[in-house]
Amino acid sequence: MSTGWVYTGGNRYRFNGSGRWVSIYSGTYTCPSSHPIKGNRDSMIYHRPGQQSYNVTKAEECFAYASDAEAAGYRAAKR
Repeated sequence: MSTGWVYTGGNRYRFNGSGRWVSIYSGTYTCPSSHPIKGNRDSMIYHRPGQQSYNVTKAEECFAYASDAEAAGYRAAKR
C-alpha cells in the first residue's frame, strides 16, 4: 500500500493514510475528469468546475472531492 506522494510513469500521485488515491500533480491548467477540482498551491485555494476562476487556475493538484482538497490544507474559492 502506498501513502504520501508516489512518482510513477512521469506523474506524481498523493495517497492518503489508507492508501486511497486523493490527488494527482498536474502543473497544467487541466485536470483529469476523475479528479476535476483544481488546487493551487500558491494560494492554497481549490476551485470547482464552473466557478469564476476555474479556467484560469493552474492546477498544481487535482482532487476528486472537495473534502480531499480540504484534508490537504486547501480552502474553497469564494466565487
